[in-house]
Amino acid sequence: SGELSRVDLATGKVTTIAFVEAGGIASPVIEPSRITALVVTRPGAGVTGSGLKRVNLATGEVTIIVESGINRGAAMALEPSGKSVLISGSEGGLSRINLNTGGVTSVSGIGGLGLAIEPGGATALVATGIFGVGTFSCDIVRVDLVSGASTVIAPISCVNRPTGVAIEPGGTTALVTTTGQFVGDSGQIFRVNLVSGTVT
Repeated sequence: SGELSRVDLATGKVTTIAFVEAGGIASPVIEPSRITALVVTRPGAGVTGSGLKRVNLATGEVTIIVESGINRGAAMALEPSGKSVLISGSEGGLSRINLNTGGVTSVSGIGGLGLAIEPGGATALVATGIFGVGTFSCDIVRVDLVSGASTVIAPISCVNRPTGVAIEPGGTTALVTTTGQFVGDSGQIFRVNLVSGTVT
């Protein structure tokens, strides 16, 4: 429906904050001020079809940062400076968006449905892989955010299809969520050792 809502974790009550985008929204990230949140608009839209908007969490006011120009936006992470975000494309590509200017720059050709910035902010983890059958791999990949160089840390079966990644406290392991390729398939959570690449 393209709405941003607040869920009370104690009562389960859902309150709508704002209608943001008819084409849908994804991957909300709260900014350091805690007054506003960022959302990817039209997630998964065709080439350069996704955008980025800011929502005031008190008033519901919506402002456009990038109307379009992001390739099939899927997952988003705020960089440590608070002045830029990374957005990964569901079918490849990692972009950096300047929150002041709206400028979009390419960081890497690696993309996927899961994204997390590692402690220190110099690298990010991307859960790669897309729906369907083809010549692609499903991996947890480390991307250098300066050079764009990528290194596969661990393979995840494409039967499971990685959909999200979160770094655990300590920074040496990450949790990876997966979903099957077909309706009715069961999702799983894996733990990846970021040093050894062991998957459990």
